[in-house]
Amino acid sequence: DFYNMDHQQVAYEYEKTVREAKCGVYVATSTIPNAGKGIYMGVTVPGKDFTSISQYPVLPVVDFPAGVAWDARDYVWFGNTYETEYEAGSQGHVDVLVVNHGALANFHPGLVNFHPGKTFFSPLLDLRIDPGAGAFSDYADFSFLSQHEVKAGEEVFISYGESWFSAREGLKHNPFSANYLEANQIIASSFSLSIHQEIKIENKQVEELLQMIKNNAVFDERTKLVLSSVESFSQIEDIIIQNGSAESTTETRSLEWLEENGICVDHMYVKKSTIRQAGRGAFARRFIPKGSVIISAPLLCTWGRHMFDMNAPYLPEGINKKHLKLNYQLAHKDSSVFFFPINTAIAINHQSAKSKSGNSPNAEMRWSISDKKSLYYQQRTLEDLKKEHYGTMSMDFVATRDIYPEEEVFIDYGDEWEHAWNEHVKNFVSPCPLSSMSEKDIGETNEDSCLTSKFVESMNDDKFNPNFHNWSEKHFTVCASYSIERSENQIIILADKSLTDISIDRLESELSEAELSSSS
Repeated sequence: DFYNMDHQQVAYEYEKTVREAKCGVYVATSTIPNAGKGIYMGVTVPGKDFTSISQYPVLPVVDFPAGVAWDARDYVWFGNTYETEYEAGSQGHVDVLVVNHGALANFHPGLVNFHPGKTFFSPLLDLRIDPGAGAFSDYADFSFLSQHEVKAGEEVFISYGESWFSAREGLKHNPFSANYLEANQIIASSFSLSIHQEIKIENKQVEELLQMIKNNAVFDERTKLVLSSVESFSQIEDIIIQNGSAESTTETRSLEWLEENGICVDHMYVKKSTIRQAGRGAFARRFIPKGSVIISAPLLCTWGRHMFDMNAPYLPEGINKKHLKLNYQLAHKDSSVFFFPINTAIAINHQSAKSKSGNSPNAEMRWSISDKKSLYYQQRTLEDLKKEHYGTMSMDFVATRDIYPEEEVFIDYGDEWEHAWNEHVKNFVSPCPLSSMSEKDIGETNEDSCLTSKFVESMNDDKFNPNFHNWSEKHFTVCASYSIERSENQIIILADKSLTDISIDRLESELSEAELSSSS
């Protein structure tokens, strides 16, 4: 019984349930008309703040030109949503590529059931000693979290922000969450008159009353749109039974339907790779038989290698000005098109089939043979494919032998990739050897090569170390505080000159009754 356990125990039991299930998360045709595919739960999420697929890295995209055509344009998020905005410094702009929910889940303003969790800046490697540093994202262990219980078979919905609808001509009249709430109040009030012991009116009168309200008392066009399809008393009853007007627009899929019409996308999860320089990798969550599809990945196209050149003239010399997303592409050396997988497949690492270490790849790639649209465009020209701007092509990652739970999944990136990597390792020279500078020297240096991601992380973990900062009474720290419960007694104080004369004693006196949530 999930409800009688603490959150940590529930999370353990939930993950156990997911691993024992045939599939925990599916991708299948959305319940929203013309929305393409969506994500569905294959097991019930037991409550608030649980992940559904896995934690995974997000990819900062720095200063990508606004006017340039790019298939991922509709898939990127603002950097500050994922705490990556400082990747570009004060002069640049950061977008973020987010796989799984961030690229595959749909937005229904009345039914949002997952929200972005915290993004962790968690570099595994240090450029001062590791040739693999900088080859993958340091923003890791991210996931969307449930807002409440989500039952098996229900579609997962996230919020793109309601301005997303307003900015699109064909969607700008779509109802917002407030419109569904207003419609619910009107429908519930009308229905209540049919069951009220003293006022009770006939079903036909309820229908006429609702029609009169729609025609004379509803002024928001979006709310009118929600109510436009509600005519009969039976439709009113259905909405009450389904607990809302938004809920009545979708349906819960059976697991049999999902198994027949969907694709499982949670056979793998992400954690630290068994290969040190690879960062994080993809691991089997459950047994995967030889010949079965581990994951099928929709692919976003990028046309031309020049699209990975960073448009950032303010960056100092010596900084690699290629976009990090280049390292996550699937491509052929003679082709102008690059493919980006928009799910956990981005975490699958390389293992050579010719390796002398005894290790070998346990998976291989092939074009999807189940996705009809992908099959169609395999027969078309590149010019035809250029006209598509979503995840049109799909790549299957197939087990070449039995893969057991907790085993890392590998594919062979090819001889040319392996040769280039070996040359990089052989010629690697530390830009700032650890032995050449003390901790204090590095903290005071202006050399970007010494201020590596790993070093910045150590500074964040040790904020009050005088080797990093020259502290004085004029300095203070601001730390992010999450999960702040609002209450009438809660007071938020902003840094303002007018507050500088308020004494600590006075504040403590005034706040003694307050419920504060803070961190330092």
